[in-house]
Amino acid sequence: VSSPQLDERRRGFNVHEDGPLDMRMNHVSASEWLQNVTVEELAWVIYSFGEDDDVHLSERIAEYILARQRDLGGKIDSTRVLSDIVRQAKSGADSAMHPSKLTFQAIRVWLNSEMQQLDRAMAGALDRLELGGRCSIISFKRKEANAIRKFIREHEEPDYYLTERLEASRICELFPLMSTQKDFCVRQLGEIVRPSSEEIMRNWRSRSSAVHVLFKVKRRVQVLESIPYIRDVNQRLREPKARPVFVGAGAGVNGEARRSPPRLNGEAAPQQAAAEAQASSQASEAASFAASLPAIAVGSFQGVAGSGYLPMSPGDQVRVAYEGQAGEEAG
Repeated sequence: VSSPQLDERRRGFNVHEDGPLDMRMNHVSASEWLQNVTVEELAWVIYSFGEDDDVHLSERIAEYILARQRDLGGKIDSTRVLSDIVRQAKSGADSAMHPSKLTFQAIRVWLNSEMQQLDRAMAGALDRLELGGRCSIISFKRKEANAIRKFIREHEEPDYYLTERLEASRICELFPLMSTQKDFCVRQLGEIVRPSSEEIMRNWRSRSSAVHVLFKVKRRVQVLESIPYIRDVNQRLREPKARPVFVGAGAGVNGEARRSPPRLNGEAAPQQAAAEAQASSQASEAASFAASLPAIAVGSFQGVAGSGYLPMSPGDQVRVAYEGQAGEEAG
């Protein structure tokens, strides 16, 4: 979808202007599609291509849209009406962008099969490109960037280290290109290119853009004579059965309270004796801390090095244990 198409009111892409609820580059308008979709399907579309970090909000928006559509006689035919409905559904949601933007985006992407079109365009471009050629693709959304990254992963070849150590079936699972007859592989050339501040000032829509340069090179690893059995990804990933036990900051090794007093390097003998006596008293008191108290373990003080302070509230209890070397290498 180009900027001129987004700005054309009659196409129904713009959340800021009223127009027919169309959004199509295909044969079905958004208004027609909403009349035949279920709440589960609409929520899936919104979650998959719009509000992809909030499943609950996606479901609420879907319920609001279809409920209001029933109240309006079974049809929503205006971008302004749909925009107001989504705004109502997202009441209280904290976002700098227009409340309806992601829902409009999701419906538009689904109706026009934009992600499938991107996959086909990349496959077709790389098939026709000469070896050594480059293909530049501009993405504007995270889903598009992920699709480009997935395409690259599916067209990478393994190095000799893995091919000498893994079975052919495992190599094909890690590098899908190996299960094809293609004579080329794809690499990303350099870093992703972002717009400069000057370009963003000239063209505000470029602010989220990213240029990915794909490089087509000759495949080095030979094509397999037969394709081995490849497991589904759900069979290849498994959550560990044993979980690490978190006992909190108040416990030491093997769950026992730490009693070792902190020692400071370079103290004079009288000061050290006094410090050890005070530390012994503190350790005794720390041992009596209730194990059920909420605790926070601080493993690194890098985050507070600037101020030297940790956020505390009245009544908080602190247990300090020192472990490490002496001098400048302490820690």
